[in-house]
Amino acid sequence: MREKIFSAVTFLLLLLLLQTETKSFAADGVIVKVSKAVYGDIHVKHEYTGFIQAVQSVQIKPEVSAKINKVHFKEGSYVKAGQTLFTLESSQFNATVALRKAELQNAEANLERARKYLQRLKAADKRSVPASDMDTADANVKQGQANVAQAKASLQIAQIDAGRTRITAPISGIIGRAEFTKGNYVGPSSTLATIVQSDPIRAAIDIPDSDYLEIKNNDYKAEIQGYNLSGEHEFDDNYIASSTGTIKTWWLFDNPDNNLISGAGVHVLLSPKIPEKGVLIPQAAKISANNANYVYVIKNNKAHYTKITVKADTDDGMSAVTGINTGDLVVVEGIQKLFDNAPVQIQE
Repeated sequence: MREKIFSAVTFLLLLLLLQTETKSFAADGVIVKVSKAVYGDIHVKHEYTGFIQAVQSVQIKPEVSAKINKVHFKEGSYVKAGQTLFTLESSQFNATVALRKAELQNAEANLERARKYLQRLKAADKRSVPASDMDTADANVKQGQANVAQAKASLQIAQIDAGRTRITAPISGIIGRAEFTKGNYVGPSSTLATIVQSDPIRAAIDIPDSDYLEIKNNDYKAEIQGYNLSGEHEFDDNYIASSTGTIKTWWLFDNPDNNLISGAGVHVLLSPKIPEKGVLIPQAAKISANNANYVYVIKNNKAHYTKITVKADTDDGMSAVTGINTGDLVVVEGIQKLFDNAPVQIQE
């Protein structure tokens, strides 16, 4: 009998406690923390994997055949356009220049002799000079002029070849290994070294076709993750790869310290130079359910389950959304205890 009375009293006490808690919940509501939806810049960055490519890469080849006299650069160093890289044995080319000069002088002397003879014939009594002699003299002058022109061209070619014994850098950049050293006989088919332009330099990235139009039609800037470098859009490929659904685009970066090396893999971040504006809420306020997104909006101390559309998650922990208004209070803590129209108590 005592046990039954005790059980009944216990039940009554539990029921009273439950009613007290329910009244307290109904009166005070779920304790939540909120944030106000604001209107501001949508800072979005698209991240892609890319590769560094040189704008220019030049193989250094001699234009004449000769032995290498000297290598003038340090392998792996930065060289400037016009800097001497190799000098070749030049004695044979200098001798050819001297020969061509002598040939030119001989041609000029013959032309002068022909001109004087023609002048004498013209000054003589025409009756004493056969027409055939006059024609021959005139032809000899023209032939002499042609011989002088030919000798001048031959001399110019010899001088050009002599100048080619000094091989210079056509571009500025990082030069690689010297493939041939002093004493080696080289010719036009020999690759002596390779120069890769390092500043500026390109990043090539593959952009999905779903992102491409947005980036193409807006003014975007680029940065390479891990480097304090900003880049500009340079150009795009002329087709979308059907196998990947992407298009390759190139972005140009200043590289003054030569930290970016051709062939390196990088992560490229693209973002609009002028951000869009929209309604922003903390990402912690979002609820994902049934392939949709929701938030709890507080009005009259009640939580209203509200569907939203997420335009973008920004790189500063916010989400750009539609479906709510600037100034709306959204729940960021205490979401798990809520249901639609649940009373709430806002904690500062």
